[in-house]
Amino acid sequence: NINIPWCYFPVNTGYVASHKNASLTILKRYSKSPASPFGKTIDDLTLKQTQIGATLNVRIGYDGSYEPPVYIPRQPSSSPEKLSLVEGGSMSNINNAVYSFSITRGNGATRIWDTSIGTCI
Repeated sequence: NINIPWCYFPVNTGYVASHKNASLTILKRYSKSPASPFGKTIDDLTLKQTQIGATLNVRIGYDGSYEPPVYIPRQPSSSPEKLSLVEGGSMSNINNAVYSFSITRGNGATRIWDTSIGTCI
């Protein structure tokens, strides 16, 4: 439909968590999710989180996905504020079947990243 912008995706677009532990979440494409309009539809994703001191490293990808050669310091950092990955987000109540997460700062009151606003496709 020419009247719907390409940045809009239905609320049932995304993934569901099929396995979780402290550092790894395996995501499977939600059965009601439409195909990606950007080429290959990816059925399985991994979300890995690593705490490096006060730094939170989050990587979302799939087997064989490109990882840019970006230098990420691996020495522990220090900060009075902690970053945390929290499941769900400000819009999770619209469709709680689809997995989303937020990155929060400090006591969790400040969201600096929220995937529930958009979606993973």
